[in-house]
Amino acid sequence: MLSLLSLSQAYAAASPADADLFQSLRGVVAASRNWTHYTGLIVAAGVAFTLYGVLYRFALIPRVLAAFGVLAALSQMISVALPLFGHKVIFLMIYPLALCHLALMYWLLAKGFAEQRETPA
Repeated sequence: MLSLLSLSQAYAAASPADADLFQSLRGVVAASRNWTHYTGLIVAAGVAFTLYGVLYRFALIPRVLAAFGVLAALSQMISVALPLFGHKVIFLMIYPLALCHLALMYWLLAKGFAEQRETPA
């Protein structure tokens, strides 16, 4: 992302005759930034998917909340991957994961993790 700063500095130092060159570079650098951003969002959704999958598997939070988190993470991954196939991001598919993170935060603040009971051997 520092390429945006470098391009901006080169543009400020360039002559007006080079304006067409910088307009061409603008599109390339902007696309580079977007692809990097989308890749980061896909990875973050993958991490959230893993988190909620583990929380579901070990029943550390209510399974409904964990299942909603898994589905919300899948929804975000699908939405953010759409530009890879020439479509636009559907922002309504991203919001459920944010709501799930908020619900998880409030649940953990109020209740914490479920305690594991030891069974006598």
